[in-house]
Amino acid sequence: MFKRKARILFLDPGQGALARVAAAWAAHVGTRWVEAGAGALGERDDEMPDGEDVPGPGPEVVSWSGVDPREWDLIVPLVVDRKVDWEGYLSGLRQKRWDLVAECGRGPSGEAPDPQACHEALRHRAEGLVGGFRMKAREDQSGMDT
Repeated sequence: MFKRKARILFLDPGQGALARVAAAWAAHVGTRWVEAGAGALGERDDEMPDGEDVPGPGPEVVSWSGVDPREWDLIVPLVVDRKVDWEGYLSGLRQKRWDLVAECGRGPSGEAPDPQACHEALRHRAEGLVGGFRMKAREDQSGMDT
């Protein structure tokens, strides 16, 4: 297990709003285990999405072109549509894709994912991800072999 916080970058195919929500949730539930970041493939947007269900402002969004992927222990691409070729960006990197197409649905405009549905899905997934780190930390402290 890590002797430091695990560094996780959530990567949004758009401007970074969903990545900020995911990172805010991961940081909120995993303050002792996780350092979360938010990245965007598109032109980044530092505005945090509205919603009472988001715990704090989240990290500043960084553009993928300015990211050194080796600085992150895990990259979590947020798949909200099937248009992005993630393999082209993330080949050879440690990653865990979160396919949110079914969970997010479509918003009122019909083009973008439904923000409220995505926020809820991101919260559940962040809790699960951090829960795994917590479990691993307990195993390491108890001396259990994995």
